[in-house]
Order: sequence, then structure tokens, then C-alpha cells
Amino acid sequence: MGNKILEQAGIEIEVVHISSSKQQMNGLIGNEYDIIHTAADNIIAAHVEPGLAVPVEKKPRTFMGGDDGFLSVHSSGNTKSFDDLKGKRVGFDSTTSGFAFVLKKILSVEGLKEGDYREVVVGGTDLRYKTLVNGSIDAAIMTPPHDLLCLKAGFTKLADASKYLPKYQGLVGACCPESLPASFLEEYKAALVEGLLWLRDKKNKIKAIEILEDYLQVGDASLLSDLYDAMIFRERGGFDRTGNIDLEALESVAKLRREFSRTAVFGPPSEYLMQF
Repeated sequence: MGNKILEQAGIEIEVVHISSSKQQMNGLIGNEYDIIHTAADNIIAAHVEPGLAVPVEKKPRTFMGGDDGFLSVHSSGNTKSFDDLKGKRVGFDSTTSGFAFVLKKILSVEGLKEGDYREVVVGGTDLRYKTLVNGSIDAAIMTPPHDLLCLKAGFTKLADASKYLPKYQGLVGACCPESLPASFLEEYKAALVEGLLWLRDKKNKIKAIEILEDYLQVGDASLLSDLYDAMIFRERGGFDRTGNIDLEALESVAKLRREFSRTAVFGPPSEYLMQF
């Protein structure tokens, strides 16, 4: 549906699904992709982490928001509380990613310091879920639909990240500076916001579930129905109806990287924001 609305706006696109933020960034820098939708922290990291060595003219900037990340922490087996995590294995995509910092912050608030648990680098959400299922880790942070799969598997939901970080910028749209005209980006953003309005209309739920089934390759209609309800209509957080960047939420992302990264060098926030 999103593609159709973009086409009606005169915007031709090719959607490419990427499995890692590294591949996203390399593709953007290498002119393979014009726009990426990625975690806000990935954009901030490109500007503040010297080790990433992103050329100045290629450092991406955000031009639209997306959501609050839909992040939650789940555990398996006899791990029923944060206290139970002492000495246990916690799975991460990367210990220096934005979502890893969210998890570390939650654990810190719950009284667990680094060293109180074992950090296990597993990979993306799908791999973290599979590793939780096979018992190789005891807890991990999840995003939809894997949070619902965890509940269906009988795992314990330890926390919603929104309780600890009421303001957090999850997904953003970004591109390289001056790679696309502002008028195009404004039309693109407006078309996606229109698609989101369509998605929020409950009379479109059946069609939306069909799209989710095609996109996620999940054949469980009940799960997809729950996923639709959880992502669109939950009371706190979720998708931003305006498509705008929440500056306070973006600063929350940057603050976590300041707290947990040992190498970040920060300039003004304007460095990673697109100016229209």
C-alpha cells in the first residue's frame, strides 16, 4: 500500500530489504541506496564514532521520523526477573549498537552493572529470538513480531523500554547530504504519512495483515492480527503520525551513546539533521 501511495505521488521507488545496519550504511555511502530507514542511533554513530570512518560528504542525515523502536526485553527458562539475570547470558546484536545501549540502560536501572551478566553477541532480532528458543542465551531485547513470538512461546516479558525511556527515537528516514532535493524528500515523507493514516484506519486491517504476511513471511493470521493491533493502536509510543523527528527523543538516543560509548566524539545535533 505504501508503494501505491508513493506512486500516486509520482515517486517511483524500489524497496530493498536489508538484514544489517552495516549493509545499509555501506549501500548508502556507495550510492547503492538513495534513502534508508534505520535506527536513529546508526545515523548518530556515523557522525560521532571516529572508528567508522564515514567520509564527511557521505555522513547521512535524518529527514523524517518513524517510531519509538517498539522495544521490549524478554527472558526464557527460569529467568523470571532482572534479579535472576545475575550471572546469566544476555544476547546482543552488537554491544555497541543503539538497541544494546537501551538494554544496558534498562539493566543498569534494575541494578545490574556490566559484569553482573554475560554479554553474548548473537546478531539481529531473528537470531536473538532463535538463540533464546534454543537456550543459548537467557534474555534479549526484541522488536515486533518477535516480541509476540516470545509471548507465544511462553517466555517472560521483563520490561517495555518505553517505561525506562519515555522518549526514544527508533526508526528514522535518512539520506546523504544534497543527494536528493528537499522537494522530493518532502513529497516522500508526505506520501509515507498518508500510508500510515491508511494503516491506522481499522477498516483496512485485513488488507494490512495481508501485506504483513507477504512482508514477514509469517503464516500465523492470529499473530499478525495481534501484531497489527500492538503496533498501530497501543496507547504509548508506536508510530509517529506526523513523520517528524522528535528532537527530545533523538537527544535521548544520543545521550545513551554518550553514556555507554567509550569512543564517541559529539558535535551539535544539527550535524545529523537534514535542514529543509
